[in-house]
Amino acid sequence: MNRPHTLRSIADEIGRDKRTVQAWYSAEKAERGEFGELIDGTRRFNDEEREWLVSHYCETATSSKTLITPVSVETGNHSLVLASPQLPQTYSLESWRQSEAISFEASLAVAEHFLQVADQVTSAM
Repeated sequence: MNRPHTLRSIADEIGRDKRTVQAWYSAEKAERGEFGELIDGTRRFNDEEREWLVSHYCETATSSKTLITPVSVETGNHSLVLASPQLPQTYSLESWRQSEAISFEASLAVAEHFLQVADQVTSAM
């Protein structure tokens, strides 16, 4: 019987390490009993046995890499991809501290600045 596959060749084919495929072998061995054949100290598998092992992998057997897609939020007919917010690591309220009340000439500018900072903090949460 032709046994072209080894644990290493299966692992290389699907982009996983050999130990992961060995764990799959152990799981299948518990269900099906001993399978594969030891040839010159290396366990070799036929195509059907290889499929048993690869069935533990969440993607198809022909895939070489796991695809990682970014998280997106869909609202209506639009799709927005979330980016990591860039926030300062420290916040200082020192400029707001005084013993007496302060009047601002440009109070609207101060309010707009506060809302921008509040939006950044809310987005970070």
